[in-house]
Amino acid sequence: MSMISPILFSGPMMRAICAGQKTQTRRLASSPLSKLKPGHRLYTREAFRAPRWLDKVSPANIGPTVKIDYEANTTSFNSTARLRPGIHQPRFMSRATLYVTDLKRERLQDITAQDAAAEGVFAFKESRIDITAHTNDPVKLFEILWDSLHGGQAGKTWADNPEIIAPVFDVVLNNIDKI
Repeated sequence: MSMISPILFSGPMMRAICAGQKTQTRRLASSPLSKLKPGHRLYTREAFRAPRWLDKVSPANIGPTVKIDYEANTTSFNSTARLRPGIHQPRFMSRATLYVTDLKRERLQDITAQDAAAEGVFAFKESRIDITAHTNDPVKLFEILWDSLHGGQAGKTWADNPEIIAPVFDVVLNNIDKI
């Protein structure tokens, strides 16, 4: 049986996954995903909103028939409801399944321009007005993305050049339990 694990993504990265612009991700080699191998499956987690009347209900108790909204969506039907972090998203709410096809272990700064583009950096750039004019270099954009997630964490920044794992994946836009 192949390993099944959750994996957390930001709104811009989920938009990139859903648009077919993200087929790789880099995680610290010390992460729980360090044991991944080709053939393993991942279900995505992302920030979401349930209807406002469920704001005080635990995500696990919301139930699979309730229509939820994802932070990554461009329109929101639950915009007044509480935004819940993806770390609390139950498996049944996941909308994308990733099939690991390859796995690299390398230093962070070994990323190529092609791999940086496969990380969804152009979707990230579109979501950040403050970096729009700075660069179109995918590696530089990835550096900015990485440090926006890990900046200030000793040993984890771009300048620290930590060891990472880089799963390459195929995306199925469906819940892992419905495939």
